[in-house]
Amino acid sequence: MTFVLRHEEAGPTLVHARELAGFFPAPEEGESEQEPGGWRPFQLLGCSVSPEVTGRRELPNAELAILDQADRVIGAYHVGGPTVLAQHPAADGRFDVLLNGYFFRYPNPAAGPVWEEWRRAFPPAPGGWATGGPEHRAGWLEAARVRASTPGLPRVEDRAPGTSYELAGGAVTDPLAFYCALGEAINGPAGYFGGNSDALRDCLAGGFGARVPFRLVWHDFAVARRALPDLDRLLEPLLAAGVEIEQR
Repeated sequence: MTFVLRHEEAGPTLVHARELAGFFPAPEEGESEQEPGGWRPFQLLGCSVSPEVTGRRELPNAELAILDQADRVIGAYHVGGPTVLAQHPAADGRFDVLLNGYFFRYPNPAAGPVWEEWRRAFPPAPGGWATGGPEHRAGWLEAARVRASTPGLPRVEDRAPGTSYELAGGAVTDPLAFYCALGEAINGPAGYFGGNSDALRDCLAGGFGARVPFRLVWHDFAVARRALPDLDRLLEPLLAAGVEIEQR
């Protein structure tokens, strides 16, 4: 991957790196469930470093932006108060930089492979979220959420109330799949429209691509009805907001 550490809110670049390590670490065997956030070290490898970073230890609040192969930002994670722990010479006059930063929510380890998919080809093919198991869907959903909240990326304008959206439901077999499919139905591949009931209610209030009431044409609805005993609970925020669900 290619990465940029930049000032928060899509500000100036601090570090441009060829590789990233320790940002999406998998839990070690026997490790207890992690806290949702906190301080974590990570490495930026093969870096060109701006003069603003050279010789400094404390950096301003920043974002770790992920770039695709055309050097376009496709998403960025907020990193609070990063500290430079070490900086070592690397090949080609570049540096490896070890930092420690604060995360309100640790990145999901499963999101790393999803970002790599998206870096190679963005936007992804429709239904890409359905190509793996629950971990892949969790990583996909996080990447979609992070992308939707990344400063500097084009925002999707809300379509008018009454708009119809097509939901491909052939792989909606768990709640993660429901939210992935709903985000894609509203905002296209890699789209986001909530990842839990509270986030879905926030999206239904506007600013995430759709205005209520709208019509959701749900193909293969029977798949979700068979697989999800809590389907009615998942649908409650949509129905309460006046969304019409057409089952096909």
